[in-house]
Amino acid sequence: LEMGGVYARAEVRNGLARVPAARGAARMPDRSIALSDLFAAAQSLIDRHYTRRERLGIYGRGFGGLMAGAAITGRPDFFGLALPTGTWAEYRQISSGNCYPPTLIVTSEHGGTIRPWQGYELAAVLQAEQLCRHPILIRVDSDEGPGEPPAERRARAADQLAFAAPWLGASANRPS
Repeated sequence: LEMGGVYARAEVRNGLARVPAARGAARMPDRSIALSDLFAAAQSLIDRHYTRRERLGIYGRGFGGLMAGAAITGRPDFFGLALPTGTWAEYRQISSGNCYPPTLIVTSEHGGTIRPWQGYELAAVLQAEQLCRHPILIRVDSDEGPGEPPAERRARAADQLAFAAPWLGASANRPS
């Protein structure tokens, strides 16, 4: 914020609503409602001139991380940067021929709700399908959750902010 950014938090609705499934099929959460809310909130920031797409970053942890991953794989042109901490099952169906935003995927070896290999796989798929020079990177933490040392949380946040700042046009030289 001190570097000229704006922070907004989207409270998406009904992201874990169960949708009816065919008899015998697994019932999965309907994430389309949550994604629609997420894109509507982001578009509102653009429409009200708080930002523009190339300076709009998306970040999420837990379910929010899943939504951030789904958002950039579904609409790679919509965000200028992504910091997802989760993956989305359909990422394996990413179509080639896209320019994905600069992305730093965060995963944890232990204690997180997302398995580390899912973060590795998402990074590999995005890297393989990336058509432009935007970086797709991954950060692997040793631990995440209530027992995580505060120093590790600060280090992760510092890495994410350092990665995001130049891509979103933030500058430490802004007058206060």
